[in-house]
Amino acid sequence: MKVLLINGSPHEKGCTYTALSLVAEELNTAGIDTEILHVGGQPVAAASAAAAAPQATAAPLAAW
Repeated sequence: MKVLLINGSPHEKGCTYTALSLVAEELNTAGIDTEILHVGGQPVAAASAAAAAPQATAAPLAAW
Protein backbone atom coordinates (compact mmCIF):
# COMPACT_ATOMS: atom_id res chain seq x y z
CA MET A 1 0.00 0.00 0.00
CA LYS A 2 1.13 3.55 -0.70
CA VAL A 3 -0.33 6.75 0.72
CA LEU A 4 -0.22 9.98 -1.27
CA LEU A 5 0.05 13.06 0.97
CA ILE A 6 -0.94 16.24 -0.88
CA ASN A 7 0.66 19.55 0.09
CA GLY A 8 -1.53 22.39 -1.16
CA SER A 9 0.45 25.14 0.56
CA PRO A 10 2.21 27.72 -1.64
CA HIS A 11 5.27 27.18 0.61
CA GLU A 12 6.76 23.91 -0.59
CA LYS A 13 8.81 23.22 2.56
CA GLY A 14 6.65 25.11 5.07
CA CYS A 15 4.53 24.07 8.05
CA THR A 16 2.16 21.89 6.00
CA TYR A 17 5.13 19.97 4.61
CA THR A 18 6.50 19.52 8.12
CA ALA A 19 3.17 18.11 9.35
CA LEU A 20 2.87 15.81 6.33
CA SER A 21 6.45 14.63 6.90
CA LEU A 22 5.59 13.62 10.46
CA VAL A 23 2.56 11.67 9.22
CA ALA A 24 4.68 10.06 6.50
CA GLU A 25 7.30 9.06 9.07
CA GLU A 26 4.68 7.30 11.22
CA LEU A 27 3.21 5.54 8.19
CA ASN A 28 6.68 4.45 7.05
CA THR A 29 7.34 3.06 10.53
CA ALA A 30 4.16 1.00 10.13
CA GLY A 31 5.48 -0.37 6.81
CA ILE A 32 3.36 1.86 4.56
CA ASP A 33 5.03 3.63 1.64
CA THR A 34 4.34 7.36 1.28
CA GLU A 35 4.83 10.14 -1.23
CA ILE A 36 4.37 13.86 -0.63
CA LEU A 37 3.05 15.70 -3.69
CA HIS A 38 3.37 19.49 -3.71
CA VAL A 39 0.60 21.17 -5.73
CA GLY A 40 0.56 24.54 -3.96
CA GLY A 41 2.44 26.33 -6.72
CA GLN A 42 -0.23 25.55 -9.30
CA PRO A 43 -3.50 27.45 -9.77
CA VAL A 44 -6.68 25.62 -8.79
CA ALA A 45 -9.21 25.78 -11.63
CA ALA A 46 -12.31 25.82 -9.44
CA ALA A 47 -10.92 28.64 -7.31
CA SER A 48 -10.04 30.62 -10.43
CA ALA A 49 -13.56 30.19 -11.78
CA ALA A 50 -15.09 31.27 -8.48
CA ALA A 51 -12.91 34.37 -8.41
CA ALA A 52 -14.11 35.33 -11.89
CA ALA A 53 -17.81 34.93 -11.00
CA PRO A 54 -19.77 38.08 -10.22
CA GLN A 55 -20.04 38.69 -6.50
CA ALA A 56 -23.45 38.81 -4.83
CA THR A 57 -24.12 41.97 -2.91
CA ALA A 58 -25.31 41.66 0.65
CA ALA A 59 -28.37 43.53 1.83
CA PRO A 60 -27.46 46.34 4.21
CA LEU A 61 -27.87 45.60 7.88
CA ALA A 62 -30.91 47.15 9.49
CA ALA A 63 -30.17 49.85 12.04
CA TRP A 64 -30.62 48.66 15.60
